[in-house]
Amino acid sequence: MEVYCKLDHPVSNVEEDLVGIDSRVDAIKSLLALRTNDVRFIGIWGMGGIGKTTVARAVFDNICHQFEGAIFVHDVREKSKKYGLESLQEIMISKILSQRDVKVHSISRGVQWISSTVCHKKALVILDDVDSIVQVNALAGNRNWFGKGSRIIITTRDKKILADTNVAKIHTARLLSVTESVKLFDMSAFKQTHHPKEFEELSDLMVKYAGGLPLALKVLGSFLYGRDIEMWRSAVDRLKDIPEDEIIAKLRVSFDHGLKAVEQDIFLDIACSLKGEKVDYAKQVLGSFDFYPGIGIPVLIERSLIVISEGKLQMHDLIQEMGWHIVRQVHPREPGKCSRLWDPEEVCDVLTENTGTKKVEGLQLDLPKPTDVRFSSNPLRNMYNLRLLKFCNLYLCEDVEYLPNQLRWLRWHQYPSKSLPASFQAAKVVGIEMRCSHLEKLWTGMKLVDKLKFVDLSHSQKLSRTPDFEDIPNLQSLVLEHCISLVEVHQSIAFHKNLVVLNLKGCINLRSLPDKIQLESLEVLVLSDCIILDKFPDIQGDMHRLSELFLDGTAIKVLPSTVEYLWNLVLVDLTRCRCLTSLPRSICSLRALKLLRLSDCSKLERLPEDLQNLELLEERHADRTAIVFLPGSIGFLKKLTQNLIFTWLEKLYLSHRNLSGLPSDISCLSSLKELDLRGNNFVHLPASMNRLSQLEILWLVGCRKLKVLPELPPSIVELYADNCSHLQVLADPLSRYKKLFTVSLINCSELADNIADTLWQYLLHSACVLEILAMINFAAASEPGHRVPPEAFPHPTDGIQGRCRIKSSMWELRVAIKGLVRRYKRPSPVLAKVGKASYRMELPLKLKLH
Repeated sequence: MEVYCKLDHPVSNVEEDLVGIDSRVDAIKSLLALRTNDVRFIGIWGMGGIGKTTVARAVFDNICHQFEGAIFVHDVREKSKKYGLESLQEIMISKILSQRDVKVHSISRGVQWISSTVCHKKALVILDDVDSIVQVNALAGNRNWFGKGSRIIITTRDKKILADTNVAKIHTARLLSVTESVKLFDMSAFKQTHHPKEFEELSDLMVKYAGGLPLALKVLGSFLYGRDIEMWRSAVDRLKDIPEDEIIAKLRVSFDHGLKAVEQDIFLDIACSLKGEKVDYAKQVLGSFDFYPGIGIPVLIERSLIVISEGKLQMHDLIQEMGWHIVRQVHPREPGKCSRLWDPEEVCDVLTENTGTKKVEGLQLDLPKPTDVRFSSNPLRNMYNLRLLKFCNLYLCEDVEYLPNQLRWLRWHQYPSKSLPASFQAAKVVGIEMRCSHLEKLWTGMKLVDKLKFVDLSHSQKLSRTPDFEDIPNLQSLVLEHCISLVEVHQSIAFHKNLVVLNLKGCINLRSLPDKIQLESLEVLVLSDCIILDKFPDIQGDMHRLSELFLDGTAIKVLPSTVEYLWNLVLVDLTRCRCLTSLPRSICSLRALKLLRLSDCSKLERLPEDLQNLELLEERHADRTAIVFLPGSIGFLKKLTQNLIFTWLEKLYLSHRNLSGLPSDISCLSSLKELDLRGNNFVHLPASMNRLSQLEILWLVGCRKLKVLPELPPSIVELYADNCSHLQVLADPLSRYKKLFTVSLINCSELADNIADTLWQYLLHSACVLEILAMINFAAASEPGHRVPPEAFPHPTDGIQGRCRIKSSMWELRVAIKGLVRRYKRPSPVLAKVGKASYRMELPLKLKLH
């Protein structure tokens, strides 16, 4: 269920040069008194089509940034009838408080929730097209519900609602002035702010007939755009036959003139059944009737009969009422003889009294909540030309025995029977939507349904098997989300040539798929949360159209190497595949891959080494895995840090990868605690390493080309840089690092002369023990017999005893030092080694230098 609303900075339908809008916005802003800190309600009142919604949207866009939370609830009247007030309460709470998964079970509970939480927010709330005080009481019943400085705007056709709400001020929406009307009409009819002189008289007549109603001016102007003067005269003459107060009849001019019959059918279907539907979905439905919506919808937009707002088909209420009028006028007192039925009361009457006829082409009954109903036996039998059937929240008390064979689109949520009627041939049906049905199987026996393209049986919890897909050769979309009794999919799915979308999300008892598949048209495959599915099929040949693969939450252990045939994959989601142990190397051949999601793959330890070949890879979500080894190329590391996807990583092992550098923004790995860079070819390391705020252990052993050790983060505890034979400089004295506990710099010969004295002083002045037993081994290239003078020790102490032992080309001096030292401020390092000299302290009582 979707409810249209706007938050923060909405996409407005207001035109930049909309006539007269600025003065109307200023008038409403003055009523709002935005500088005051009270909670203020105002109303915008006027007839349909006068521009209440337009000016309210403009005000919203203009001031919403001044509030902590802002929401534009569009078309409260229709949405409350269609979805219930609880759904609008959920939207308000969710948007103003930025909360997800809000669920309101009753209006009273919603009132309590809004009043107790939104009261802390400075909020802007616009309730558009309210037609009942009940709606106001449910969504904005009292000033105490909102924080200081909040503003609530209500638009309505019924002034009594505003009086009952006790709003502070009412803005009466006014018709356009003659000047404004002429300007708006000229912009619609001539695409400029003035009209040719020869059209002046006719333009004035049109403006007069429109009576200052903005919608009428735009519709009429758009209808006449590009037409010659004779057609204008004919249109004016036609308008003379319509009473001035019948705005709907005036709007019908755009329907009667300039539209082909198929475009008129599209318009009437939208007005009666498809308003508010997503454009792509509406095109599928209209296409099933061979109405060619790809060209028909743009024509209707050009005629200002419909608009596309947020991806959905919309039309003004007056335009919709005009469409209803057209349908009803043929048989105003016999709805069963009209081409379309949509009004719940009329539909129930027709089905109860069995007065439907062959003239009915479209039937819709959307009830706001599930309802048990009793109709006459086989109430659809006389409507054998029915092409569109839409039932929602309708519980029939008996099985369905008949459906018209002319049906093109069947949408029946909560369908009550175990299968479609045996008499239903389904030869012409293009779309079947039966969500939350009682179906156990779609039909009995064999049927050739070669026109069927779209099947959605989601949440049909008793569905245990799928049909033979060889009988549905043109199927494009199969959606079976949360069909929890489904154990397997018919093997004939494996080599279907036209299937584009296959969605089996949440089929928790699905055990297997065909062993091999080659779905050459497949673009999206969804197996999310098929929790016992442990094997992915082998790919047989080219499946280059597949771009999105969702395997998250499955029990899959490995992917087959044949995934390389999915070479146009853009997204692979393996989130929560907790049995997955590795990825095949062949995944690295998916050169189009941009998103790879591996979060919560708790057994996954490695990524393929060639992953850097995926040049388009933008995101790799891999948090909460066992990964500690990553591909070591510098290209991969740059992508790793640039995309911030591994910020969770605590250990990173990149030893012996022949790396010559690290990305400058490696500091993005904000959770990193241990970094292993042993055996690489670094000359320098990035200065940004000092911003690895959690780093405790750094391994640089065997980085023989490394010359400078950069400033390290204050968090460093252990540093291992043995055999860095060219290391010459430490950017910072070790004494800076308060937490440093272990330092190993064995065989760093060029560094020894530079820091031996400094390190020795650091060790002595860092000790926290009171008694020190020290042993020093200095080893260097020297002749045997070389003696170490006493001044070699920077801080000689009492009690020095020494002896020299000649060994090959090395000499060794051992000195024992005993004495008391003052208490020092910070913990000691346990190990420090410089060049071929090493120092070791054994806690808690003695320091050994050996």
